[in-house]
Amino acid sequence: MNLFRLLNIKQNKTISVLYNNNRRLNMTTHIIIKVKNVYGKKLVYPICNTAKKFAYLTDTKTFNKPQLDMIKSLGYDLTLQPETIGDI
Repeated sequence: MNLFRLLNIKQNKTISVLYNNNRRLNMTTHIIIKVKNVYGKKLVYPICNTAKKFAYLTDTKTFNKPQLDMIKSLGYDLTLQPETIGDI
C-alpha cells in the first residue's frame, strides 16, 4: 500500500495514522508555549502535553533557542499562549 494513502493529512494539521489493528494515533503538529520574564531573563515554558513531553525528553523545565529550532525543524508550529491579567 502507498505511504501517502496511510497518512491522512487534514486541514487542521492533524495527522491520523492507521495501524494493522485499526487503532488511530492522532498527532498534533503544534505545541503551546509561554514566555515568562524571570529576573530579567526570558524563559520559554511548555504548556500543552506535547510540549511537556519535549521538555521531558530534553530533561529541562524550559526551552532554549536551539531546542525550539529543532522542534520547528521536526514540523511543529509554535503557538504562544497569550498573557492574562493574572500573569501581570
